[in-house]
Formats: sequence, C-alpha cells, structure tokens
Amino acid sequence: MKNIRECLCTTILGLTLCVPAVRGQEPDPHSNPPLQPHPPLPAGKTVIKAPGEPPTTPDAESTTPDTRPLSGVELFTLGQMGKRRNFLLTSFDFLQLGDTNPSIGSQSNLEMTSTLLGHVALRRTWSHYEFKTEYRGGGIIYDRHSELDTPLHDFAVEQRISGRRWNFLFTDRLDYLPESSFGYGGLGSTQGLNTGLGTLNPVLQPDQSILTVRTTRFSNTVVGQVDYTIGRKSSFTASATYGVLHFQNSGFVGNSNAAFFVGYNYSPNKRNTLALTYGYSLFRFADQTPQIYDHIFQVAYGYVLTSRLALQLSAGPELYTFTNVVTTRPRQRYSWGASGALFYDLRKSTNLGITYATYLSGGAGVLVGAQTHDVRLTLAQRLSRMLTTSFDAGFARNTPLSETTLPATRFTTFDTWYGIATLRRPVGRYMNVFLNYSVQRQTSNTNLCTITTCGSIPARQVFGVGFNWHPQQIPLG
Repeated sequence: MKNIRECLCTTILGLTLCVPAVRGQEPDPHSNPPLQPHPPLPAGKTVIKAPGEPPTTPDAESTTPDTRPLSGVELFTLGQMGKRRNFLLTSFDFLQLGDTNPSIGSQSNLEMTSTLLGHVALRRTWSHYEFKTEYRGGGIIYDRHSELDTPLHDFAVEQRISGRRWNFLFTDRLDYLPESSFGYGGLGSTQGLNTGLGTLNPVLQPDQSILTVRTTRFSNTVVGQVDYTIGRKSSFTASATYGVLHFQNSGFVGNSNAAFFVGYNYSPNKRNTLALTYGYSLFRFADQTPQIYDHIFQVAYGYVLTSRLALQLSAGPELYTFTNVVTTRPRQRYSWGASGALFYDLRKSTNLGITYATYLSGGAGVLVGAQTHDVRLTLAQRLSRMLTTSFDAGFARNTPLSETTLPATRFTTFDTWYGIATLRRPVGRYMNVFLNYSVQRQTSNTNLCTITTCGSIPARQVFGVGFNWHPQQIPLG
C-alpha cells in the first residue's frame, strides 16, 4: 500500500510539472469544446470526451469525412470535426466511491475506495504522418482491505502514414486492470480524451465479457494494416493483429490470438460502400493443448452521412477447426459470424451509438474458447448549458464450445450486463465535478463457484463523486 501511495504521488507531481507556467491569451479549449462523436469502446469502456464538453450541433462543412476502409480493422466514425491540431493535454482525476461487492464474489459487502488518476494525451501531425497517443494511470486504495489496493494502466498509441495510393496504420492498445474491463468504470471522467484515436473492431481484441473474481490482468492488442487504392471507387486492404490476455493469478485460462485479414472495398458513391473479406485466426491457450483455427468469410455494407450517421453491417460463414488431447484427428464445426454498428448524431444535443457482434472468442479467461454475443449502447446528452450526462450499457452471452469442454459443463451459459451513468458539471475553467453510478450483474445456469469465478454474481453497484482538474491544452507547433 505504501508503494502504491508513493507511485501515485510521483504520477501526480509529474503531471503537475507539465502544466505551463504562463497561460496563453487564446480561449481555453476546455471551456466549451464540441463533442466529437465516437463509437462505443470495446470491453465496456465509457466514451466520454474532455471534461465538461456538451454535445453540440456539428457543422458538416467543417467536418472531415471518414475515409476508413470498410474491410479494415477500425469501426466507422461520423468524421473529424474542425481542423487537425497538434496538442499536449493533461488532466487529473480523484474519485471517492462506494463498492457493494469489491471482490466480485457471491457476498455483498460495502467498501469505500479512493481512486487517483493521471491522464496524458498527445497528437502530432505532419504532411503524410499522424501520431496519437493516450495514457491513463493511477491506483485504487481501499478503506478496510489494503490487500485489494492495486495500480491500473491504460495505454494506446497510433501511427498513420498516408500516400497517394498507399495508407498504413500501426496501433497498440494495452490495459493493466484489476478486474474485467467489461463494464469497468474505474478510469475516471475522461475515458477517451479527444485525441481522435480510432476504435478497433471488438472481434479483434481479447474478450473479457465474463466476470471473474478480482485479479489483475494484462491485455494487449497490436495491429498493422495497409490500404491500397486501386481506382477511384475501389481499394484493397490487408491486416495482421495479435492479441493476448494474461492473468496474474493461476487458475485462469489465458489465451492469445493471431489473425490475418484481406478485403476488397467498392464504393459506387461517397456514401455507400460494399466489401468482401476473408480472415484466418489461430487461438492458443496457456498451459493447454487445444488450439482453434478459424476461417472467416464475410460480406459487408457501409453507409456514412458525414457528421450525422455512420452504419456498417457484415455477416458470413465461419469454419472452426479444433486440435486437442482427446483425439489427433482435427474436428470441424461450421458457424455464423455477424457484426453491426450504428452511430447517430441527433443534432439536438444527443449522440447515440450501438454495436453488436457474434463471434468466436478466447473465452474471457474462463472457457477454452466461446461463442460470444456482445451488444453495447452509448448515449451522451446535454441537459442544460452547464449539465452533461452520459449513459453506457452492455450485454454479453458466452457459451462454451462442445469440442473443448467437458460434457458436464457443455451447456453452461454466462449472461453478463452492465450500466454506467455519469452526470458532469464544470466548476470554473479548469475543473469539473461529476457523479458516477455503475452496476454489473452476471447470471448463469450453473451455481458452481471456483477459485476464479462464480457462475451467478449478485448485482454489484459502484457509486460516488469525483472531480477532474485539467490545465490549459498545450499547443504544439
């Protein structure tokens, strides 16, 4: 606990020294910045922009259209508002929360927690290059159970290189959290500082949608993508991803996934896009022989109305091939994969985002592979000139694969859902106060409890108040 406190103090001091000694004469970008529409983040992360920013009516003429390929690794957006700027942004959060089930077990026990967080975001652009990075880190201190004190880290870096025909994307997303990221609300009020980082397709990232007992976990996803423009209406994409989910304690099923995708995009006009994709992925599991090979064929459709609407749908067959200790003969299964995303700006201070996907996942540290259904919703709304609210919700169903599961547990299901609500109000130019409430619940057709998970978990509620301090954004030349 002493080490954590020293680490937090060092982080806070370092962020404070980054604040410029003299404030510029230009208006503070945090005083009333626009809400940049973003799709929902995977794994339950709340999409909240810089502190205190209300949804505003975007100007289609000042919005750069989204040019991401439909067959690529990222979800569509509504476009980038305003001009691209180079900046360094820092902020600091303090949260005082009550947690009704801090160990995520079968018994409820109210515990008070204190969370200290630092945030740093950087964006730098050149003529053909664009670099973005964002880091959030700090720690949680428990009132009565110091053994639960833990640090947390969330890091993302993105590099884009654009040419006349060739475009390259390299990105890395890393989490070090004390529990599942599905519905996790412990990263403060600025989850998603407005750097314009793209949102990866959730199918490509290690799944964590089954709640387990509290344990630190490391999740990392590395992506490389190349996009080649064939003609005025068509393009070709190729991408490679590698994701890993590792647990600090024993008893969990860590896994890794390497995937390769190729796709062809055709756009008959500026708003509509069609795509064909093929993907191949390999799942490996820690300390276990079974491996799963997945062949994916999908047809996709995308529609983008800049600053107003972004829609993408995809579906197609999948072929699973299994190798395990039971038999040396490969076993195969045919399935169906599908995904969809809708992002809509109502222009009257309300932004809405919905995503859905059904796919083969790594099993969230509990199962040796799973068929996962995942749906998320985000809603941001300005209640008044000074009050802004946001709401995030998600539901996931995980079922084991009969080829990698013992007969006694073959029909087990895990249904997990969460909801996160936040109410924010600015206090002066450099501070915001916010109220936060989140709830998580998991049900299952088995009541079995192990050292790693319980099938059914009572509703866990986390509520409290916090404040965010954000010095003036530092412009970079």
